[in-house]
Formats: sequence, C-alpha cells, structure tokens
Amino acid sequence: MPPHEGLVHLKVDDWRDSNVEFIGSEIDHKVKYNSAATEPAWQGMGERPGSISGGLNNSSYIILHSYKVGSKDGEEKLGHDIFFWLGSKSTQDEAGTAAYKTVELDEYLHGTATQHRELQTEPSDDFVALFSRIRILSGGVRSGFTHVETEQEPKETLMLLRVFKHPSAKRADSIMVYEVEPTWQSLDESDVFVLERNDKIWVWQGKNCSPMEKAKAAQVVHDMTVAKHIDVEVLSQSESRSRTVVNLLGGEDAEGPFKAVRPIVSRESQRPHKLWRLSDASGTLELDVVKEGHGMTKSDLDSNDVFLLDTGNRIWVWQGSGASRAEKDLWIKVAEAYARHVSDTAENGDTRLSPIAKVVDGHESITFVKAARDLRHLSLFPSLPCVEFDNSNESRPLADTPETMDLNEAQAYVQASLHDLFKAFQRVPGSAVLIRYIQSSYQDDPIRSAIELVLVIFFVRYLLSPSYPTHGSNYIKLREDEIDELVKEWEPEPLVAEQSAFEENEAERVPVVIGTVINLASYNFYNFNSNESIKEKAVQTLRTYGVGPCGPPQFYGTQDVHMQTEADIASFLGTQSAIVYAHAFSTITSVLPSFCKRGDVIVADRMVNYSIRKGLEASRSTIRWYSHNDMADLERVMAKVAEEQSKRKALTRRFIVTEGLFEMVGDCSDLPKLIELKEKYKFRLALDETNSFGVLGRNGRGLTEAQNVDAESVDVIVGSLTGPLCAAGGFCAGSTDVVRHQRINALAYTYSAALPAMSAVTASETLNVLQCNPDILIQCRENIRAMRAQLDPRSDWVICTSDPENPVMLLVFKPDVIQSRRLSIEDQERLFSDCAEESLVNGVLITRLKTMPLISSLGPKDTDVNIRPALKVCITSGLSKKEIEKAGVTIRHAITKVMTRKTNRLSGSTS
Repeated sequence: MPPHEGLVHLKVDDWRDSNVEFIGSEIDHKVKYNSAATEPAWQGMGERPGSISGGLNNSSYIILHSYKVGSKDGEEKLGHDIFFWLGSKSTQDEAGTAAYKTVELDEYLHGTATQHRELQTEPSDDFVALFSRIRILSGGVRSGFTHVETEQEPKETLMLLRVFKHPSAKRADSIMVYEVEPTWQSLDESDVFVLERNDKIWVWQGKNCSPMEKAKAAQVVHDMTVAKHIDVEVLSQSESRSRTVVNLLGGEDAEGPFKAVRPIVSRESQRPHKLWRLSDASGTLELDVVKEGHGMTKSDLDSNDVFLLDTGNRIWVWQGSGASRAEKDLWIKVAEAYARHVSDTAENGDTRLSPIAKVVDGHESITFVKAARDLRHLSLFPSLPCVEFDNSNESRPLADTPETMDLNEAQAYVQASLHDLFKAFQRVPGSAVLIRYIQSSYQDDPIRSAIELVLVIFFVRYLLSPSYPTHGSNYIKLREDEIDELVKEWEPEPLVAEQSAFEENEAERVPVVIGTVINLASYNFYNFNSNESIKEKAVQTLRTYGVGPCGPPQFYGTQDVHMQTEADIASFLGTQSAIVYAHAFSTITSVLPSFCKRGDVIVADRMVNYSIRKGLEASRSTIRWYSHNDMADLERVMAKVAEEQSKRKALTRRFIVTEGLFEMVGDCSDLPKLIELKEKYKFRLALDETNSFGVLGRNGRGLTEAQNVDAESVDVIVGSLTGPLCAAGGFCAGSTDVVRHQRINALAYTYSAALPAMSAVTASETLNVLQCNPDILIQCRENIRAMRAQLDPRSDWVICTSDPENPVMLLVFKPDVIQSRRLSIEDQERLFSDCAEESLVNGVLITRLKTMPLISSLGPKDTDVNIRPALKVCITSGLSKKEIEKAGVTIRHAITKVMTRKTNRLSGSTS
C-alpha cells in the first residue's frame, strides 16, 4: 500500500515507505512553492525587469535582479539573479535566515534563478553593476549590540564616508561608499571623503581623486541633505582650508601624503582555473577535478551531476537537471568548504573568500554566459545542452579551443553583446527619453521610424565625411604656387551689402522736426495719449505688476489683467471669447497658420496688408486671389475652388481672408456679401480689423457694427490694440473653440512672452471710454469731413481713396495727372516725399504710405498686385475744427507748390 494511504511498519533502510520519499519530488517542490507564496515580501517578485533590494554592515540582504532573456508563447521570458549579501558584522542568525529565505525565493521562482553569495568586503563586479552607487554604513548602536538602545545618543556625532572606485571593477562609474573610522588615518589622496559633524558636512577631495568620485560624492551629499537643511563645504586637498577636515579627525600634527587601506581590495587572482565535478554515482559524494586552465568546453559538463567552476575570482556552481538529491542539497556546503580550502592554502597569503554563484541547467544567467565568454571557459549557448560525459576523474591535458562558432553560438554571442551595449547606453543621461520616443514612434508610425533612421545614418555620414573631395576622379591637387595665386585673386563679400535705390531714397528723406507742428502722422485718433485717467491707471499697473511677465502665457505669463482684457474685448465685440497676443503684427501671422495647413485653400483679396501676406506664406496653403473688393470675382474664384474640391475625397479647410479697412487703399469690405458667399460655398471667414477696430461703427466696434452684421457670423476676427486704443498687442475673437485652439497651436501665443500688464489695462480702459463716451468718435468724424472738404474736391492733383469714416486719409494722384505727366511709381513716390517735406516746413507733419518693397517682399508672390503711392493724413479729435481746416489748406498748398514747379525741376523724375 502506498505510504499516503495508511500507516505501515517500516523496514530497515526502507526510506521509500516514509515521508523522506517525497524530498526533491514534484510534490515537495509544490509544497515549498506554496509555502514561499505565503511570504508577503515575495509578492510580485520576478514579474517585471528591474532590481529590487533592501546596507548596514551588521545585516544580511537579499537582492533580486530580473531581466529579459527572450519571449515564449508571446510573453516575455525573464531571467533572475538572487544576490545573498552578507555584511561584515552580520550575525550567524541573520546569515542563516537570509540563506533560508534565498532558497525560499528560488523555490518561488520555480528554481530558475541564479544564486550569488556576496561578501561585503569582496563584492563581485556583477553585484556592483546593479547600483549607481553603494553606500554601506555601520549598523547598530555604540553599545555594540544590534538591538535598539533606548538611552539617548550623545549630541556629538561624527561620521566619515569614503567614496572610491571598486578596485577590480572594469567600469569607471563603479563607485562605492563605505563608512570608515572617523580618524585622519582613514584619509586617502586618491579618494573623496564626506565628513558629517552635527549640523555641517565637509567634502574632502583628494588631489588624485577622479571626476566620477567627485560626482558620486555630490549625489551622496544630496541624499543626506534632502530631509534636513545642512551646511555643506567642499574642500580640495590642494587648498589650505582642507586642513579643517584633518584637524576635525584628530590629525592636527599629521602631514601628508595620506594613504589608507581601502575597505575593498582587488580580487584579481592568479590561481589556475579549475572545473570540478560533484557526483555521488559511486555511492559516496565525491569532488573530482575534471580540467584545469582555459580550454573547457560544453562537452566537459554532464547534466546528471553538479559542477564547480573556479574562475579565480568567483566560484560558479552549475547544477545539472538530472543531478541527485544529495548533489542538489549539498552543493552550497561543498562550495563553501572549497572556498575556505582555497583561502587557507593560498600561496600569496590571500585569505579572502571568493563569491559563490549557482546556476541551473537550462536557465543559465547572462552573468554566467558573459563570464564563460570573457574567460573562454564554455562555448556560448543560451542554455547548455545535455551531453555524454566521460566518467574519468583524472585531470586531462587542455585541448585547443576552436575559434569558429556554430549558428547557435553566434546568435547567443550577438544577443549577449547587444545586451551589454544596451546596458551601457542606458547609463547615458537622457537615454530613457530617447528610448521612449523610439518605442512610441515605431508603434504609431513604423514608416516614419524607418525614415528617421535613414536620416540619422545620412547625418552621421555627412558629419564624418570631408567638406570637399580628397580623392577620386574629381579631386584635383593644386601646387603651392596655384594656391597662392588663387588666394591673391580672391575678394571677400562685403560685410554689409550696398543699399538699393529704394533704401537710399528712404535714408535721404528722414524728416527733422524743428519747432511746434500739427501732428497728422499719428494713429492717436482720440487723443488718448493726453488722457490723465488712462495714464494714471497705466502707471499704477506698472508699479503693481512690473514691466512685463517675462514668460509665455501658458508658462507663468498669464495674469488676471490679461483675462480681464480678453473678457472686455469679447464683451465689446459680442463674441463668445477672445485671446490676447503680445504683438499686433504677429497676431494674424500666427492665427492663419494655426488653422490652415498644407493642402488647405485660402481665397484672399489682392490688397491685403503685409502681415496677412506673411501669415498666408507661413500657412503653406494654396492661395487663390480675387480682385480688390470685387464680389463677383470672389464668387467666381469660390465656385471654382468648390468645384475642384468636390472631385477630391479628402476634405480640406477653406477660408476667405480680407480686411475690414484696407491699409493700402483705405476703403471697406462688403461684409454682408462676404457672409452670404461664405455660407453659400461652405467657407470660413477670417476678417482682419486691425485698421477698423476702434474706428468704424457707433462705438468703434468695427466693420460688424458699421454694417450691422452679427459678430458671431464671422468665424475669426483679428484686431490690434495699438493705434486708436494707444496700447500694445493684438487679439483674436470668435467662438470658444476657435480661441481654445489657438492657446495650444498659435506659435506667437505659445512661444512669445505675454503682453505687459500695463498695456492690457490700457486697452481695457480705452475700450471702456469708447463704450461710455461715443461723442469722441463723433468729434473725430467731424474733423475727417472738415479735412476732406479742404483736400478732395478742392485739389486739382489728388483724390482720397479712404472710406468717409476712416481717420487715415490716403491721397493718390488723379488718373489724368498720372497720364498727362507720365508719372512712374518711383516718380509718384518722390513727389509725395517732396509734398510731405513741404508740409513740414509749413508746420504740418504728414507722411506718405510706406510699404515693404513691392513684389520682392510680398509672399506669396502676386505679380498682379498694384499698390499705388499715396500721402497719408491721420485725423485726430484732439484738434479743433479750425486747426484741421488750417492744416488741410497747408497740405493742399504744399501739393500744389510741388506739382507746379518748373519742368526742369521735374525732368529728373519724369520719363
């Protein structure tokens, strides 16, 4: 009867009928696994890559390191390393418990982990590589016991930490931190020391210390000062002040050089490498030498036994899958006994114990494979296959290791090399960000990732290649005399290009104001610059908020006055929302690209201003032009665009872009007709009211108020806070969605500093004045009519093209004057400059319409644009009607005087 079905009398040596039968069986492993699963500390262990650790030198620690080794059935396969770390002052109970818990954790991981026994004084390279820095402090209390001492500690505290490079580590950043005896004899000129005394920290840098040690010391100090504020002083040994640390450590009379023994010494061993077999095939457990030297191969291993591989600085235990129970249970004792034997019989007096690590057949860790590759012990395989084994116990001469590798060996070699390379790359600052970007980019768009890879390769090749050919068929080697001749003939480009005719003309005609004149060149239409109430508000805001916010609106730049100004503009216009920009010019140039992209269609008036043209250029959209204010031509273009778009499957955005008051002409758009056409052909309308906002309408609300159109029927309204409002910046008003979209996508809003608070308050105040006191608009319009009465009907030379309510009067030559005098564009510019100078001489300051150089600077290019030269007269309500009439007479006489000069004076300007 089987033992689990009832009790029986045991026979001598009949262990199969006792519970010993199940030791090492599948049932035994399940029992141990279920027991380990109840340990709270093991929950979640080994489920994802990473290192989990929990040092003090009077304790023992267990560190689990999990890493990717491949995939199986679509899931990641992980390898595990368990490091059993023994502090130099760890008690026997602590070491025993940690050893038991290590085995328990191995059972929890189904026996696939590699176990490493690490000593504090002799850690392995693989253990040190797990941590960016290791800081080991002395544990316990001054009583010498490891229990908590209830008596109060003395107030005087002195702790000395030594920061040094691991002596046998291959990487430069393998830095360790140990607490050492706080005396001057512990100092060393090759390392960095951190001294903590009460409420201050000194960092003593030896004159031969490395930059990596300095950096790690800075990290240690940062960790020590996170919880509480402590003064820190950094001292170099070469400084005289460094004696402060030596004196605090009791070395008042000590002189250099300082050379202390390191807590960890190099573990490089010269003893020969050996492969031992642990087997009980003969009935007793025996440990026999299999090979010595560097010629060990996979054929030397047998999966039915346990093998010890002594590499000189570590003892590897390879446990075969078919090893007996005794071999599996006693390997740790045999390995420890072997380590003590090697230490006791060392010829060079090295009494240190070597670290011990165990791997399981079929689950070899990367560290074991790497060690086998580096030391050329074993052929490199992801898992070592079971092979036939020669039971000879005699040591055999070494055979030559073949230099060639089969396919499996090559794949494993590449895998291990890539793993090492990836680990090294992860230490580079910013590598995690780059890795996340590549992963997300490849997942979202693999084709783009491939293109980016090609571009990176091209960039590297371009960067490394010479700027000119140094060999090949196109390379011509010059003699020294030829080089000298070419150098003599070379003429460098001038630092500053010569001025064009347009620039020379502008530079020659800079007006110089002498005495008191009537200013008709300013956009101060309502004389707000002289309003004391607005000035007082601006000064008060300046003292409260400062000059500027010094940051973009989305990054600490938005202030309460900005939000108030946006609300005031939206309320004034009657729209859902508004957004304020810092610069008037960049408002429309940023709004258009935020809504229109490549492939979209924009239909624009030919006479739109320069800032709109730059916005059209930045949008990279398809631009279609229509004749200035010609609604029939606009409908023709829109119908053609709609017909073309109907043949395409992809939907595109379509916009009409125009001005309320045209800067180059001065007339108004037909807004009701624009609304009708946009709704008929499914377009959106972007209206630039830079010159009409604060000017047109009963309260200055712009073209929408002047032509009785609901502001919400216009999709995008752009305006300026400069000019009549005497503030700064620009705005865009519309629906809530239109405004919210710009807060993220409008470049001028996202990347430019916010509008100064003083300008925002000034804009709100001037809007309030316009809304509460519409009489100032009436006074301005009366002055406009008075000026037009003196110029347009009475002058024989010029006519006004501006709207009757536009305070900016543009005066152009009559067509018959241009035809009879045969005046070119340049002639007209020159004559109007003479008129402005003549008016200034007689006490009236005006200017001419100044534009960027025609065609060459306007983008997108429009060869049909024809901006006529003009005189610009700005009307203001700050002058009386009599002063306006007098100024008008002066301007008219100046024009007449210039135009009636003798023919020989005009011969240079006519053709």
